Amino acid sequence: MKKLLLAVMLACATLALPSPSQAQTIDPAFEQDIRKMLEVTGAQKLGEQMMATVMQQMSQSMQQANPGIPPRMLEVATEVARDLFTKEFPSLTPKLVATYAKVLTHDDVKQLLVFYESPLGKRLIALTPALQQAGAEAGQAWAQQLVPQLQTELMARFKKEGFVP
Repeated sequence: MKKLLLAVMLACATLALPSPSQAQTIDPAFEQDIRKMLEVTGAQKLGEQMMATVMQQMSQSMQQANPGIPPRMLEVATEVARDLFTKEFPSLTPKLVATYAKVLTHDDVKQLLVFYESPLGKRLIALTPALQQAGAEAGQAWAQQLVPQLQTELMARFKKEGFVP
């Protein structure tokens, strides 16, 4: 189930990024402000935290599927993924800039920068990793509780459609 949710999230993220055919020219001042916003909000740090959460979930799945897997193997997998993400994050930045420019106006970004540089904005930035982690945990628990109902409803529908006797 976790793998399915991850695949759906990745597919949605991929759809949100502009394709090369959608490339747009962005005013240099607008681009600079978007890059500043990414820096001020700690986008890379948040991405690293998301990667850590994904790797933790993947490690748990690998342990469940292969109970004898050496713990060090999982540690190495996490280290390699973290290092690769950190090294390659700069190549994501232009795509993020293009996405933000497509969705936000330059005035939006300027106003967001004012907010993020305010005491409340700084507090929100500081709390975002904890909120994200708690949200991910709540979402995972919620999805897991739905699995029995989903299975029941799927089987009923499959029977109705003639897929199963």
